[in-house]
Amino acid sequence: MGGFSGASSSSLSSSLSCRAVVKLECLENVVGSCRYRINNYLDQQCSPWPLHKILKSAYEKIGEDREYCLICKNCEHFVTYLRYGKAHCSQLVKILDGGVKTLVAGFLIHIYCLLRKLSQSQ
Repeated sequence: MGGFSGASSSSLSSSLSCRAVVKLECLENVVGSCRYRINNYLDQQCSPWPLHKILKSAYEKIGEDREYCLICKNCEHFVTYLRYGKAHCSQLVKILDGGVKTLVAGFLIHIYCLLRKLSQSQ
């Protein structure tokens, strides 16, 4: 994937599927040459859990195969749950502000995941 780090291909495949595996990766290997910043945007509204509790919970989840959905169970939901004890996604708010087309696309992806889950359970 032109210009993106090695993790982008697995991130892309996760976003198109309904499952994801929790991995421990070195930050530099994930972001590559891309710019990044720490964004603890909920710190003003929620008290973060103690660092030892966040790390313990995160380490316990390594290797876990989890349900993944761009709308309701994405990686931002995952990390905000680890930090604050509640899942939240500001990306979703931005997407919804982006227009009806994006909302419809997200809805269709969610329906696809639900239908795929139903077909796999039969």
